[in-house]
Amino acid sequence: MIILVRHGEATHHTQHLTGGWTDSVLTDKGRAQLAAAAAMLARDFAGRKERLRILSSDLKRAAESAQILAAALPMEAKIEY
Repeated sequence: MIILVRHGEATHHTQHLTGGWTDSVLTDKGRAQLAAAAAMLARDFAGRKERLRILSSDLKRAAESAQILAAALPMEAKIEY
């Protein structure tokens, strides 16, 4: 199964900068967006035991998003950059 999750709102959005490889960080709103997505995924994966791979860019906004998801999931999740 592959689930694609995009990072939440980041500072390059609020500062009207080009995204791409701009190494921006999540805003408070972006963290809340990821927390909400993580809560939904945690409910969907409740009771499952398999290991989970999370693949992420090493950009700050993507890495923080991956960490938020991994922390909320009920099974072991390995983040790979």
